[in-house]
Amino acid sequence: MWTNTNKLLGKGFNGVKTGVTPAAGPCLAASFEKDSLHLIIIVMNTKTMDNRWVEVPKLTLWAINRLNKLCEYFAENQMPNGQLKPPEEENQKEKEKEKEKEKEKKKDDQIKAI
Repeated sequence: MWTNTNKLLGKGFNGVKTGVTPAAGPCLAASFEKDSLHLIIIVMNTKTMDNRWVEVPKLTLWAINRLNKLCEYFAENQMPNGQLKPPEEENQKEKEKEKEKEKEKKKDDQIKAI
C-alpha cells in the first residue's frame, strides 16, 4: 500500500512533489490555493526532512502578505488612465520644484511692488 508523505495536504495545500536527492537534499514543491490565489512554493536542501513542513507555510504566508501589500499599492497609486502614479521620490521632487517656483514668483512680486 502506498502512503503519501506530504504532511501539508488538507491544510490549504493540494500537493505537487516531495523528495530527497543527494544533490538537492530534502525538497518540497507545494501548491497552495485560496479563493483566486494560486501559489507554487518550492524549497530545496532544507536543514532536515521535517523542516520542509515548517518552511513552506512560512514562505506561503510571506508571499500572501507581500502580494497583499502590492495590491494595496496598486489600488492606492493607480490613476484613472490605468497608469501608476510616480513613486513618492518623484512626487517629492515635483513638490520641491513647485515650492521653488512659488518662491521665485513671490520674489518677483516683491520686486514689482518696490
